[in-house]
Amino acid sequence: MVCDFSSAALRDLEDIVHYIEADNPARAVSFVNEIIEACRQRAAFPRLSRHRETLAGAVYTFPFRNYVVIHRIRSDGSMLVLRVVHAARDFDRFL
Repeated sequence: MVCDFSSAALRDLEDIVHYIEADNPARAVSFVNEIIEACRQRAAFPRLSRHRETLAGAVYTFPFRNYVVIHRIRSDGSMLVLRVVHAARDFDRFL
């Protein structure tokens, strides 16, 4: 299945790279690549994620290490990653 990333999710990934590279530049890119790969794998079974009803409609979430990936399932079955948020943040406000 297809997995796309919203512009907000791409900004989130860039922010994660910048945050991690302050301590470990080599790990920053590999960590974000792991997030992207986890999203691509989840796209095969996007409904395995936690279903959440929001004011904006249904979204799904799944954890990746200390982050929460927020995504939507499109009508064609593809997955759109909306945000990638650190779990310590109030990620409910991103829903």
